[in-house]
Amino acid sequence: MSALKKTLGAVAAVSATVGAIHTINTAISALASKHHHLKNDADMYSWKDGDIYYRTAGTGDPILLVHDLDCAASSYEWNEVFATFAETHTVYAVDLPGCGRSVRPNITFTNYYYVLFLLDFIQDVIGEPVDVLASGYSSSFAVMAKVTDPDRIKSITAVNPLSPSDLCAQPAHDHGISRILINVPIISTFMYNLQMSKAHIKRQFSCDGLDNMFHVKHRFAEAYYESAHRENGSAKFLLFSLQHGYLTIDIRRAVSSMGNGLKIIYGENAGRNVGIAAEYQKLNSSVKALAVSRTSLYPQIERPHAFTEVYAALQRL
Repeated sequence: MSALKKTLGAVAAVSATVGAIHTINTAISALASKHHHLKNDADMYSWKDGDIYYRTAGTGDPILLVHDLDCAASSYEWNEVFATFAETHTVYAVDLPGCGRSVRPNITFTNYYYVLFLLDFIQDVIGEPVDVLASGYSSSFAVMAKVTDPDRIKSITAVNPLSPSDLCAQPAHDHGISRILINVPIISTFMYNLQMSKAHIKRQFSCDGLDNMFHVKHRFAEAYYESAHRENGSAKFLLFSLQHGYLTIDIRRAVSSMGNGLKIIYGENAGRNVGIAAEYQKLNSSVKALAVSRTSLYPQIERPHAFTEVYAALQRL
């Protein structure tokens, strides 16, 4: 009887702990969305894996804005420049699958998955060849999409793209425990919440992402935090895929073959960015690159007017 009581006591303790963790997870998700920065106030594209959020405005030659791939990212990244682009273009801004207000499938994400998505979105929603403005990691999807189907993408402007040499890294295969834990719902969500804390999101802006933290309104950090915790941490599968290298791809041959179809905008003070731009130009001498002064990883957020001016200047080169 004593052994049974101990077993029942242990079960009760575990159940109480799991229940408490579940309550914490639910509270984090609810509190992250309390300001409702990410409104479901635009259009939805019914893709093969679920609904994809996007918005569109303006008239003229189409341009597609693709945000960086990050668990906290969304098309909110383009809020400061969206209206300016809409003055001269039919502009589209999309939340990538796994991000923002779009579907978040429980899958291992790959680079090719996003290549297929971009090609489908351009064909089904835009319906004509488009110029793509892609940020960070997403630049590699755009590059591979263009070489896969050159007729759908006219040109690519990459904002602070990742280094081609870094993108060559092979996926890590020694992650058995991580693979098991990601499929334990309450525990994996709790671990995800710890990694994607509000302090972490704020660090992305104040320390890592910005040349001057006073350039950016507080609502951007709040919107990124909201995006990270929508649907109770369901972006954990994207985080797993990013951390274990499933989204890497060798784009060097693709860049070399693109002629003058690739341009680069980089933040003047974003660490390695000058060297990364030079790396692309070494692969393809036709690649043109311009800096947005006094910015870092998010020039389109920090100095939107300067960003759109640099974009326009780059298209004239």
